[in-house]
Amino acid sequence: MKKIMCLVFIVMVVVIIAACGKSSTEYIDETGTTPQAFVFNNVTGAAVNTVITSNYITVTGITNTSTPISIDKGSYEIDDNGFTSIAGTISNGQTVRLRHTSSSTNSTTVTQTLTIGTVSGTFSSTTVAGTSTETGEQLFNSACSSCHTASSLAGTTLAEIDSNTMQKGLTTAQLQLIVNYLATVQ
Repeated sequence: MKKIMCLVFIVMVVVIIAACGKSSTEYIDETGTTPQAFVFNNVTGAAVNTVITSNYITVTGITNTSTPISIDKGSYEIDDNGFTSIAGTISNGQTVRLRHTSSSTNSTTVTQTLTIGTVSGTFSSTTVAGTSTETGEQLFNSACSSCHTASSLAGTTLAEIDSNTMQKGLTTAQLQLIVNYLATVQ
């Protein structure tokens, strides 16, 4: 019994020493390369196929001279020194912003992830929904004219577009505008 009590006491001492000064939920960055969390403001209502640039964030919490920075898509810029997609390093107090091209499809989100040390933040842009202010002719010219002439598709129905997988990422409402336009073409 004394041996069991001694063993329990030794285990308790080891556990107390191991946890000294740190709670189980607290993470202490002993390398000095982990910044505070950062947030980019997402963009909604972006124009399709357009370069979108985020707000600046200022890196804080890094106590080491520098820490790794990388991006999964698009590019980032540190202190207005030009955009890059190549991994690099960043230091405490520097600013960074992101850039990517919005989707070529309406109502679609593009998200990029920036990682500084072990902390990641995302920046997203969501394109505007197709609107009734777009004409069928404008939509045809932007989405279809590189492959087809309007006269070659005159009279094409929505069902034919769907069956021939000619949607080009357009919404049904946009496709209907194109069909309506094609109905007027001689």
